Amino acid sequence: MRRGICFFGILLMITLLVVPLGCGDEVQPEPVDEPNAAEDVQEPSTDSAEESREPDQDKEFSIGDSLRMEDVVVTLNGVRLSEGGDFFKPEDGHVFFLADFSVNNNSDESINVSSMMQFDLVDGDGYSQDMSIYVDAKGDMDGQIGAGRTKSGEIAWEVPRDARGLELVFEPDFLRLGQAIWIVGDVADLDENASGAVDEGDHLSEDAYVEFFIDHLTRLFQIAEELEGDEELRALESIAEEYFAFTRGRELPPHLERVHDRYSRAMEIYAGIEDADEADGWVAINEISAATEELESAVDMSIYE
Repeated sequence: MRRGICFFGILLMITLLVVPLGCGDEVQPEPVDEPNAAEDVQEPSTDSAEESREPDQDKEFSIGDSLRMEDVVVTLNGVRLSEGGDFFKPEDGHVFFLADFSVNNNSDESINVSSMMQFDLVDGDGYSQDMSIYVDAKGDMDGQIGAGRTKSGEIAWEVPRDARGLELVFEPDFLRLGQAIWIVGDVADLDENASGAVDEGDHLSEDAYVEFFIDHLTRLFQIAEELEGDEELRALESIAEEYFAFTRGRELPPHLERVHDRYSRAMEIYAGIEDADEADGWVAINEISAATEELESAVDMSIYE
């Protein structure tokens, strides 16, 4: 247990200081044959994507298509809309748009995937849509994918109901690959019979909070590793607000309240990061480390070991 905590502390401080550099030539994504793939699939696809074919420059990739980018195969399995739930709703005139992706790493090395940094949803005028934390999303697309393994999950955006010409873009930074683009179309043409199944009331379960905490911490690492300057400050402010949006007005299990208190102090610093100084930064690091130790003790687990 203590070993895991010490490793976390070292890793966090390192990631706050190190910015990885990429190199290499760009390559273009290639479509992947998908036997029995439907033309207009909006439900998750289960077809395999192992055999590549020559790229078709005139093809518009769509829902259900897989693209090979060197040793990485990316599939848009499906999309759906949601009205949200009692405590997490989009703004008036907007709806949650969720895209189900799979990334298959066929290389001999691990790769890192970040929904915030590598995926984008743009409308017909070229404007990026606002990525959203959606508590009912299946799985997640953030984290490391080992050699020969696949990661699947949903990514959520909040979009206007009248948005037209939507396109999903995947632009990985590992190996400096090119873009993969899927044509989605207009929100009005998508199935709007969404369930919006977020029915947790004003209580958070231990499992829901722990899952969110680990995912949030992982994305915090990614921000520190991948961004710098004003872009990093904006991302820290945004991720802090995500934490408060997830926990605001909701009752946590008593044994997790101390975890929440410590982590919230760090997020309050990041929410006002533009006015913070170096001392505040170290306070935030200490509070995150303390919150992680409290969580490991409260649920009898080791997050990093």
